[in-house]
Amino acid sequence: TPTGKEISDLNDTYWQGMCDNAVAVLGYKAQAGAAFPTDPISENDGACAALSGGKLRDLGLDSTRHLTKYNSIPKVQSMADVPVQVTKPILPIINGVRASLQLAPIAMPESGWPVVIMQHGITTNKETMLTLTAQLSIQGFATIAIDHPRHGERGIDVDADGNDDFNATTGSVLSYMNLSSLLVARDSLRQSSADLLGLRLGLNFINDTSINSKDVSYVGHSLGSIVAPAFIAQANSPMAETLDPLFNVNTVALASGGGGIASFLLESPAFGPFIQGSVLSQAGTTEATEFNAFLQGDAISNCGVLLPNMQDFLSCGYTEYATALTMAGETGKLANIKGVMTQFAFAAQTALDSGDPTNYAATVKALETPVYMNVVVGDGAGNKSDQVIPPSVASNPLAGSLPLANFMGLDTVSTSQAPSATPSSYLVKFTKGHHGSVLTPAPSEEAGSDAAGSLAANSEMQLQIATYLAARGRLLLITNSDVVTD
Repeated sequence: TPTGKEISDLNDTYWQGMCDNAVAVLGYKAQAGAAFPTDPISENDGACAALSGGKLRDLGLDSTRHLTKYNSIPKVQSMADVPVQVTKPILPIINGVRASLQLAPIAMPESGWPVVIMQHGITTNKETMLTLTAQLSIQGFATIAIDHPRHGERGIDVDADGNDDFNATTGSVLSYMNLSSLLVARDSLRQSSADLLGLRLGLNFINDTSINSKDVSYVGHSLGSIVAPAFIAQANSPMAETLDPLFNVNTVALASGGGGIASFLLESPAFGPFIQGSVLSQAGTTEATEFNAFLQGDAISNCGVLLPNMQDFLSCGYTEYATALTMAGETGKLANIKGVMTQFAFAAQTALDSGDPTNYAATVKALETPVYMNVVVGDGAGNKSDQVIPPSVASNPLAGSLPLANFMGLDTVSTSQAPSATPSSYLVKFTKGHHGSVLTPAPSEEAGSDAAGSLAANSEMQLQIATYLAARGRLLLITNSDVVTD
């Protein structure tokens, strides 16, 4: 927990090891010889040695305590209760709806309702996922959801005055995706995945016979899709016959996710201008000085109305500055700015890599966990592609939604897939809708999606997800070919 209220006060809130790294221990042992302490010098030192077969110690050798393969035991920095949102089907209502849809009535299975863990996107909260609940309830699912760290009910109130000082839902996105300390951004992603493991494990101990903790699926939207591969790779990797059923997730549905985080954020129409503006303002170059002066001067006339929202103001200011350089033919300055962004993308991806879904996609594929994924690619006319997480990224062929789907081995389909004895994994490309269409039928002006197309995309996405999960990946139902494409 930070002690101050500025985003910079979060800069050292990343994961740390509880021990000295093994390389430091080996070096000290070789230097100290017989003076090397064989017996533990503290309780934590003893725990480090016991948990690592003596390879790790706590002798005050390692001040950074970075978690690496040479220092793999994390330090518990705090404990917190996390509010959990639960829904269950109400049978009279559900069976009334099913009758209107000419579906047979259902009853709660003897083992309890199967469960779908739902995870929301960045800057939203667990409650936004409730818009999927009706479709999942019709298929006989209970749902479970928590907020990401520093979202919703998990915001941080430093001075206990009743107002969150860090909350990406009600405040700055930097509360989670910290650009001033990318290790914090990385560990926000890893904490989200770890929290999902904790939630999945906790299902086994809730003492509720109406919930079947051995039949669990997953739905993620946006950030909920980004953190999913790390979660699934850990949850479904075999450990022991007694442990595996406590963690396993049988089927996964992902909406509007993507990998190669640094690259797709820079090229994201929604977040890109803010991130590029943030990077340029701190770059220390001639263009950075000019840009900061522009923000204090010319940008005020058109962008000042957005203040005090610095995220919107900075996005607007950077867009206007880049446009002014383009109109003036300042190709040299534009090239310098591009060079800054290229350097940032490389450094950022290096830091974020162990939280990036791309690095877990091959494991998900190897585990043969059935995965459904949808992405809005647009219609080539008025309806644009996903404006938050691009389907593909010009500067990085490994970044975006489509490369992540390829790494997970998903087959692109645009027609219904008949029931099969074994589960399969699919990617469905939508020509209509927008980044949030899985949760809302409302159109998006930024994406150019109209009311009819957005409504159709919302209905089709939700139906595909619910029926795919209900069939445990053995069936994919596509009812509206007008909103999907190969």
